Amino acid sequence: MDCGMATESADSPARSDELDARAVERLVFFSDAVIAIIITLMVLEVRLPQLPEHAGDAALRSALAALGPKYHAVLLSFCVIGLFWMVHHRRFNCVLRVDVGVVCLNLMFLLTIACVPFATAVMAEHGGLTSVLLYAGVLTAASLTSALLWWSVGRESIVGPNPEALQEMRIATLMSLTSAAFFIASMGIAFLSTSVAQWSWFLVFGTNWIARELYTRYRPQ
Repeated sequence: MDCGMATESADSPARSDELDARAVERLVFFSDAVIAIIITLMVLEVRLPQLPEHAGDAALRSALAALGPKYHAVLLSFCVIGLFWMVHHRRFNCVLRVDVGVVCLNLMFLLTIACVPFATAVMAEHGGLTSVLLYAGVLTAASLTSALLWWSVGRESIVGPNPEALQEMRIATLMSLTSAAFFIASMGIAFLSTSVAQWSWFLVFGTNWIARELYTRYRPQ
């Protein structure tokens, strides 16, 4: 008998709801912990510069200024991962239960997010075309996986007969697809200018807002 499920039939619905809530809670806690570790590892990539023992303030300022590409890469990655986490945190407040498909897609999503620190480190150390394409490719994969996750979550069997929750999942799916299209477009820009491609990534936050507003205004009634 699995997990002490031998209860009276009158208590079965309540017991089932309790187990569903615990499963959702465990998935959210696990996701939060993984994302927190990912962000911590990423920030640790900004290491203190190596200086001679008797280096003065001028040498230190110069060395800190030379870390500029790392500051840019880490700030961008922190904001992007933060956006993914905010969406994940908000949408899972609507989730009543999870199934195997949702759990697997959530793990795939976390896997793509876990690749961001590596892509960040490569771009910070080597700012050429290959590193920019790698970084954009990782975020494209994360965005597409996120879209699959919210598409899978947007079912009545997961969020219940809640029209607002179902609409939120559709919006989340659209926002993720918009982000993926944006990062793919930036890969084309990178062949013309890697600097423009890198700075353009900050615009993804605006494109997500635009996607949400357009859906809200023109969604089918």
